[in-house]
Amino acid sequence: MAQSLDEIVWEAPQFFMSGDPFWLNLHPNNIHFYFHESPFFDRMSNNSAIETQAKVDPTKNYLLADRKLFEQAVKDMPSGGLEFIIVSEPQQLANGSSNDTWIMQKQHRSKTHNEPDDVTVMGQWLIVGIQIIQAPSVYDVLANRFLATTLALNKFMTTAASLPSFSPAAGHSYVPVTTRKQGAPSAVQSRAGSPGPEALSQPTVMKQGAQAPTSQRAVEQSLFDALMSSIRYGTEYMDKNPLNGEPGSFVFKSTNAHIKQQEDAQAKAAETLKAMQESTAMTATQTPKSQIETQILQAKRGIPALDKLRTAGAKPKPSRKKSKAPLSPT
Repeated sequence: MAQSLDEIVWEAPQFFMSGDPFWLNLHPNNIHFYFHESPFFDRMSNNSAIETQAKVDPTKNYLLADRKLFEQAVKDMPSGGLEFIIVSEPQQLANGSSNDTWIMQKQHRSKTHNEPDDVTVMGQWLIVGIQIIQAPSVYDVLANRFLATTLALNKFMTTAASLPSFSPAAGHSYVPVTTRKQGAPSAVQSRAGSPGPEALSQPTVMKQGAQAPTSQRAVEQSLFDALMSSIRYGTEYMDKNPLNGEPGSFVFKSTNAHIKQQEDAQAKAAETLKAMQESTAMTATQTPKSQIETQILQAKRGIPALDKLRTAGAKPKPSRKKSKAPLSPT
């Protein structure tokens, strides 16, 4: 099976060992012809046609010595088609050296009369030093990143799945519940059917089937208690300003001004209740003398009413008949 082109690193150091001044090193005027020898080059491209014409026709031989003129001749092909163009040259670094990296682009040019050319990019190659490697496509990059992300998430979920445990009594827990260690095995071994001395001193353990109903009832009762506690105290919070929302989008339930108003109202209500309690306590602890003085004061304020009551309760005076003088005889 042929190796995929995106897995090949191609180089040809023999070109730079011939002693030809044109091939002392890679430079802008021989970079195309070096790439033409690699397996990435397409012999049906316009570059191959222009190179053949320049080698056969002496009037076009100058195209082989100037990269920009060579690329312009490739772009000016009247029919358009497949072409290879240098889109990036080595860049100057801060320390004065060059990164020695070229980018060759494979593209298809479509020509339409009186309209700009339509260029479709088909691939890119990096030329680093004398090595040529194919640049990965966007699909390859995203597929690789998604695969790495999926594998990492799968590993995380596998590890995290064994950590949490839930029970109605204790709720969620990330630390396994420690069970009581069983006692060390008896030093006195007994044959099957004959219990040892330690077994006789311990109560007989019930079978698993007999414990199941009791255990199930305890679980149901714990679950019911947890549900009732959630219904009864679900809206109560230990914090003054609890958080609402979900992980990643938590918000405070109230503003600071609202919390300040609530605290002031609670403090005022507490002061009012304390004053009422103190007033009630003072009234309950009055001495008999103060109670008598209070009754006398109330009696003085009610004197008119008392006189009226006395008048109403007095005995009426006896009525006397007036005596008439005897009539004289006429």
